[in-house]
Amino acid sequence: MMIHLAWRTATFKPIELGQPSKTRPLSYLEAVLFQWVNPKAWFMATGAVALFPAMGKSLWVYVGSMALLMCVVGVVCVGVWMLMGMQLRTVINTPARLRAFNGSMAVGLLAFFGYSVFVGV
Repeated sequence: MMIHLAWRTATFKPIELGQPSKTRPLSYLEAVLFQWVNPKAWFMATGAVALFPAMGKSLWVYVGSMALLMCVVGVVCVGVWMLMGMQLRTVINTPARLRAFNGSMAVGLLAFFGYSVFVGV
């Protein structure tokens, strides 16, 4: 699966500017509903609940404080991700640079995947 993902990343061809896209982005509701099947969200939520014990608080206070903490951390992380993407877009502004970037991301994906298999992470 990771090899296929790396190949698709390396050979990605973006649509030309001005050309209509064949797909549409997720709507807000679809994106919210997608989180119910997003394994990263489930791992994050399960890990947070398992790693931070309630310490004598009521269940509702504990769940509410964890939800608030997750929202704050999520907004900060998404904001940083967005700002980094905006800056990266100014650098990757030609097809050749995009191919080089995608190739390096594919190599990195394969390297980390190979390392995790080798080490057994």
